[in-house]
Amino acid sequence: MAERDDLPLDVRVHEHGDARIDAILRLLDEASRPRPLPEVLAALCAEVSTIMPAEIVSFYLREKSGEGAGASEELRMVANVGFPAGAVSQVRLRVGEGVTGHVAASLRPATLRLASEDVRYKHFPGLGEENFPIFLAIPMLVGRRAEGVLVLQRRDGAFDDADLALATALASSF
Repeated sequence: MAERDDLPLDVRVHEHGDARIDAILRLLDEASRPRPLPEVLAALCAEVSTIMPAEIVSFYLREKSGEGAGASEELRMVANVGFPAGAVSQVRLRVGEGVTGHVAASLRPATLRLASEDVRYKHFPGLGEENFPIFLAIPMLVGRRAEGVLVLQRRDGAFDDADLALATALASSF
């Protein structure tokens, strides 16, 4: 390609040290590393928690539950930062159940200022989620189906449109 002298050269290389940019680049690196899926998802949740101001980052994966006529689909928490370690694999919702299940069913993100006041809210005793009432959930779309949901929660400060846009972009690494 020929150089053009008439175009101004205005290149700014962003060196290490911008914590948010460095964390986003780590997130992309983590997503591409070959290793078992649970390890990848746990690493991605950890990176998202450093990029977004959220104390809780959870990833729910869509799975079949049961067999035959009683078979259904549910969302199982497969990775988390912030909740007790025992929550992973124990927290389950049917698609459509709770705010997270609603996000999976509707294929649309949701933000709530106080999750427990929403009619769709489902409480899980012993989890401590009541301490993190500010809620953001992004469906992980594959075609026209949510194969998972990324959930961020925090104590204070509602998620705004910029947070939603950033979380949606970050979710694409999952």
